[in-house]
Amino acid sequence: MKTIRFIFTTSILILFCSNVFAQLEWVPFEGEIPTNAVIGGHEANRILPVCRCEFMGAKHPGKVVANKCNIGYGGAEKAVAKFEILVNNGMATLDWFKAEGKLPDNAVQAGTERGVPLYVGRSLFKGGTHPGKVFSIGKGRYICNIGYGGKEITEKTFEVLVEIHPKKEAMHLDHDNRCDIGIDSIGGEVAVATYIGSMPIDRRINEGTCLVSNNMRYAARVTDDGRFVVEEVLEHAFCEDGRLLVFHAKEMWASQAKGQAPNLNYYLILQKEDGNLCVYSEEKGFVWCAMCHNKNGHHLELTNDGHIEVVNKLGSEIWPD
Repeated sequence: MKTIRFIFTTSILILFCSNVFAQLEWVPFEGEIPTNAVIGGHEANRILPVCRCEFMGAKHPGKVVANKCNIGYGGAEKAVAKFEILVNNGMATLDWFKAEGKLPDNAVQAGTERGVPLYVGRSLFKGGTHPGKVFSIGKGRYICNIGYGGKEITEKTFEVLVEIHPKKEAMHLDHDNRCDIGIDSIGGEVAVATYIGSMPIDRRINEGTCLVSNNMRYAARVTDDGRFVVEEVLEHAFCEDGRLLVFHAKEMWASQAKGQAPNLNYYLILQKEDGNLCVYSEEKGFVWCAMCHNKNGHHLELTNDGHIEVVNKLGSEIWPD
């Protein structure tokens, strides 16, 4: 299955925070695009991360192009060298919704200009998808302004970035003593969600931890006999200390039919040096690899339909091929 995704939430979960929703953050640009940056669009074979910059007394959302934040302002496209990038540190589930007559609930706000909120939006233009700013022009009407070709472009058909919060009743399971499980004793049928939606390159999934899909219906983990598996989740629990505990159910896919010797401290890694997805044992070394080396793998993704895949920077699936 070959797919292109214009937004992927490369989300490193901060598990031990007091507020499970405090996961979106604007961070200063320091020469490189963070692996957990929110990607708003694409053009001409390059991705366009979401950014915001200070300009004329307000913070305007836009797109990162050539290490600058490009916005539309006063009829022109402005390229600002000092800016911030929107990153997703973990729990936040993001999606783009069409603004059809009104602004969607939980739209992501970047700033305010003369008392008018500026939201993160994007619009199709000239064969690309361009992040920009959404704001009200009165009487419940909104537009999206983007920068392109040196000009400020106004679009009336656009999408708004929305943060989707889990249902309140799923927030805490105080009555469930499984939330009292210590981090060192977790294993077997219970795992801590270390990544939500995707795992960046050069990161690991150890025994007792897992990657879960954004809709919490699927989990990927390493078993205690060295197999990499994708499972349908029976149930999950948000705990008060910020952990997301995943209770595994039916196995859907496995890297190998037969396991290795048990209890050898297995882990999965998307290797930085060649982009290959591999399972190793701390004691014995190599166990399994996906054979997707040297294909510019950027992150491991688990989709909302349970599909596991290695994806490159442009959002194209390179494994399985």
